[in-house]
Amino acid sequence: MVGSSMDSEKRVIEWIENVVIGLNLCPFAKVPWDNGEWEVTSYKGEDLNEARKFALDITNNFIKNKNSSAFIIFPQLKLDFIKFYNFSALVEQGIEELGLSKVVQCVTFHPEFRFQGEKKNARGNYVNRSPYPLLHLLDEGTLSAILSEQKSDIGEKISHSNSKMLENMPSHEFSERVLKYIKLEG
Repeated sequence: MVGSSMDSEKRVIEWIENVVIGLNLCPFAKVPWDNGEWEVTSYKGEDLNEARKFALDITNNFIKNKNSSAFIIFPQLKLDFIKFYNFSALVEQGIEELGLSKVVQCVTFHPEFRFQGEKKNARGNYVNRSPYPLLHLLDEGTLSAILSEQKSDIGEKISHSNSKMLENMPSHEFSERVLKYIKLEG
């Protein structure tokens, strides 16, 4: 999936609007998205050290801009899910080193995302599958405010509900609404 960063950003925006928000996978995403409290950017290179630095620079800008959400796309990093997940752990370590771990939450998305214990093609994995490897930065204050209004197990309930909804979706609808955005390599 090689293309310009604008192509990857456009594809991710369509995925967010049609899958994440369109299927209500994240019930808290619509309001900040509609209010423009988000940003989408791409790292155009292939160097992991530079990619980490780029992600941390974006994190600092995210804090300064006071957005609720930021998506950092890595379309040129040809990493399988495990390697990208390890990369995301290095970014999270950098966030902690910057003293921002209580301010920013980082969520990993990847075309091959797989929850531990799940079968490779389980539909529940598509909750965190995206068109390209990406990191989603969330403002911890906004997230905490939402969660304080909900029960403490809201994340688990949403995840279970999403998995069930995707598993029960007819194959043609799943293909048209989800799979068309996530093309697995190889």
